[in-house]
This record gives sequence, structure tokens and C-alpha cells, in this order.
Amino acid sequence: MNIGSAEENYFISAEIHTDGWIGLREVPGNKMNWTDDITEPVYVNWPAGEPFYEDGQNDCAYLSLSSGTWHAKNCEDVLHFVCEKSKAFSCTRIPTIDLSYNFLIKGGFHQRRSRSTYNLTKN
Repeated sequence: MNIGSAEENYFISAEIHTDGWIGLREVPGNKMNWTDDITEPVYVNWPAGEPFYEDGQNDCAYLSLSSGTWHAKNCEDVLHFVCEKSKAFSCTRIPTIDLSYNFLIKGGFHQRRSRSTYNLTKN
């Protein structure tokens, strides 16, 4: 994921239903890079005082549902995450199968189950 403009940030903010990881992670030098391509963000939406680097405690970024701004948080905290997919794929809801919700945590992903699943298919 790579949020490149205020318009894209607004669109994502309007679509999420809870705070979510956006794919920024701290790198040496107290700065954040996108995890998908290891680049520095061109557009940022940090409120005053963010990102607040606290000795490895606030090393990932999430998008706040309530404000639409970005905040630094410990990567080990459990949150939903926002990801970007190719236009070559589409999602179809299949109501009878369980969906694994993935939560990004330090060193990997944590999964939880819900009552729906989504089938990712190539267009």
C-alpha cells in the first residue's frame, strides 16, 4: 500500500470501519518508509506531534478512523490493515464460509475468523 495523495487518503478513510495499518514502518534515522517498495512517502497526513518515535515503541503507522490522520503505533499491537490490490483482481463475497482476518504484527501476521469469506479472483 502506498497512499499518494489527500484524495486517496480521504477515499480510504471513508471506506474503513476501524483504525488500520497503512504499510508505513520506521527505518533507521527516525523516518518511515512504505513497506511495499521501501520508499519515503511523497504525501503524508500526520497530525502535529506525529510521528512520535519512542525507542522502537511507535515503529508502524495506522490510519485513524475518527480523524483520517496517520499515527505511529507499536507494530506488535493488533489492528486491521489496509492493503492495495491489482485491478486485475476482484473480490466476491461468499456468505457461508469463514474469513480469516489478518492482523499485521511484528514478525508476521495474526489471524482471526469471522462469518464471511471473500474469494479473490483474477479478472
